[in-house]
Amino acid sequence: MMRNSLSHASGAALYRYAKERGKEEEAYASLRSLSASLQEEPLLLTYFRNPAVDTARKKERLDRLLSALPSYFRAWAALCLRKAREGFDPEAALEGFREPYDDDRGYRRGLVYSARPLLEEEKAKLKAALGGEKVALTYKVDPSLIGGYRIYIDGRLIERSLDGKLDEARRMLLSEED
Repeated sequence: MMRNSLSHASGAALYRYAKERGKEEEAYASLRSLSASLQEEPLLLTYFRNPAVDTARKKERLDRLLSALPSYFRAWAALCLRKAREGFDPEAALEGFREPYDDDRGYRRGLVYSARPLLEEEKAKLKAALGGEKVALTYKVDPSLIGGYRIYIDGRLIERSLDGKLDEARRMLLSEED
């Protein structure tokens, strides 16, 4: 999936703003809350993007959605949801925020694709094996995997899927034929 660059840049801008004011944790929690709300109700994004919906109704709905969040965050989110010509992508904004957030804290970032949702204890074992608390992992399910997982971290692939093991066995068999 292609990342929405405007949303990504707006998430990074929110991080810079929050960092200047020492409110990184508050902004991060607010952004995760907004993202979760929009994922729970995916039609909300369609609603905010729809030019046929009256602007006053959108503002009222947005005010209700964001009422518990800090004022600077409400202003940022309102701007993103009203003005983004590409359409606001909360996952891209979250990623844009998370990248400098993690970098400033010395976190290594990784992406784990698994054949099925991993249990919390499996996630904890993976995280510990990759460096513990200084590793920030994102987990995604890839139904095309037969079993196991693939980890992308530090620009490398760690292949632990059944697909990868089968590919390796095939390569070994083919190399023996030569």
